[in-house]
Amino acid sequence: MKISDTFESFTNSISGKSGNTLSAYQTALNRFAEFTRDVEVNQLTVKHIEKFARHIAPYAVKTRQLYLIALHRYYRWLIQEGLVSLDAATVMGLRDRFKDLTPKQHALPHTVAESIVDRLGRAAARPETLPPRADDRARGQSELRRLRNVALFHCLRTSGMRIGELTQLKRRSIGFREARVIGKGNKERIVYFDETAWDALMAYWKERGQVFGEEFAFLQHPQRVRGDPVRAESKGLSVDHAEQLFRGWCAQAGIDERVTPHTLRHVFATHVLARTSDLALVQDLLGHVSPETTRIYAQVSQERMRDAHRQAFGKRE
Repeated sequence: MKISDTFESFTNSISGKSGNTLSAYQTALNRFAEFTRDVEVNQLTVKHIEKFARHIAPYAVKTRQLYLIALHRYYRWLIQEGLVSLDAATVMGLRDRFKDLTPKQHALPHTVAESIVDRLGRAAARPETLPPRADDRARGQSELRRLRNVALFHCLRTSGMRIGELTQLKRRSIGFREARVIGKGNKERIVYFDETAWDALMAYWKERGQVFGEEFAFLQHPQRVRGDPVRAESKGLSVDHAEQLFRGWCAQAGIDERVTPHTLRHVFATHVLARTSDLALVQDLLGHVSPETTRIYAQVSQERMRDAHRQAFGKRE
């Protein structure tokens, strides 16, 4: 049996992972199969994965880490399924070896100035350009999309949600100016909205009304509806669609740098940290499991560190 023949069964065994994670794992396994020339499963050894780790040394740190984590899990699954004759302890010890091969590095998050965020928000609120002969229904749908875009922008800006969390958000999960979301690892947390975001969401829902069978907080509202219009109207907004909206807003606002839904999450984190100086609070608001993940935001606020240094050493006594 070739190792590529096992990929589908392995992927099914980790079906609880997010779609992005599953896709990344599949890419890692495909690269491994290409490198090993798709050897027979029963021929796999620890040396294969060690050689692969050296092969991907030129890759970005995060990519190397992801690939090796995926392969480590894949090897463990092979052992559990009895498909290889490997020592489980040796495979478990690979994680420590990987730390040497992929030194832990934290890149600074990509954040943008408040002026850029303001320009993006104005672009999100801009009405669509409609043909002169557009009927009332087309105009109504256009306004509905505009209201959705405004609510989408402000809810991301003031909650720190991941875009995947927002697109999966259900109406029943939202209370007054807060929402219960499910993040990575099925970890549940509460996120909060400011008054502007809440008013925008309520305006969007009021205009939208109640669509039969709907449950998502944000819908796609396609310009052209084919087939069952009710089903089309109740289809939740996708991550790809949301990212496409952001690209359009950047183009309209003349923003040259790349701004994505995740950029607003970084802006949110640095904004909260600058005003509270509380990393633990930021960690909880973002839903980070490890405080090390949150600590990268502390590096962004260089101005705060300079001010603190000036206060300590700026004047001669």
